[in-house]
Amino acid sequence: AVRPRPGMTWTVDIKLFATESTTDAAGRIRFISTHSETTRKQFSVEFVAVSGKPVPFIRPLSLVFPKSAIWCSRVTRNFKVTNEGRADCWLTIRKVVDSETSPECINEKRNKQVETNQEIINHEHEGSTDDNASRQTSQNSNVNVNIVESIVEAVFDDVFSIFLVQRCVHVPAYARVLVPVSFIPSSMPFVGEYCEKYEAIFEDDSSFYYKEDVSVVGSVEGG
Repeated sequence: AVRPRPGMTWTVDIKLFATESTTDAAGRIRFISTHSETTRKQFSVEFVAVSGKPVPFIRPLSLVFPKSAIWCSRVTRNFKVTNEGRADCWLTIRKVVDSETSPECINEKRNKQVETNQEIINHEHEGSTDDNASRQTSQNSNVNVNIVESIVEAVFDDVFSIFLVQRCVHVPAYARVLVPVSFIPSSMPFVGEYCEKYEAIFEDDSSFYYKEDVSVVGSVEGG
């Protein structure tokens, strides 16, 4: 089965802003697979500005996905949380897919594998020297990674959802804002909540840092 590989990246849209400041952070977050064969798949997240105006920078942080919590879903989620009326945050997250069970992913994998097999056949016809064999091994490795990336990219313009994440943010007015992201599809075999917490401070509209305070809230149940 095709699984996310360490170093694999995806890009999704994100919008996060606080009403008490002039900051309107629009950008992209990049999910980088750091663990692929563990019970909980872990990803690093990077916030990258896409607008011309100053945007807070978030250094890479961690998100933990329950096992198999990468799925195809045609739902876009916007989440708004108000902290005692002082500040609001919106978080819009779009799609990632279950590369093992999604029909569109499987079809994309099959198509790519056909292309890969043809490339291997063509390469084998070029010769069978040790040098060629070495190049073939390297080529096949690269192609395999491309297969995984193409599976994600093929359907990534749709929507994206993740199980549950909480980010604790200090906006410029120093109001604490919780931004939960939760979506539990009926097909998922688990219930409960799993999240990580982050505390962040805006120094000004163009610079941003956070103090990480990771904790688990609730639990993931089921198999």
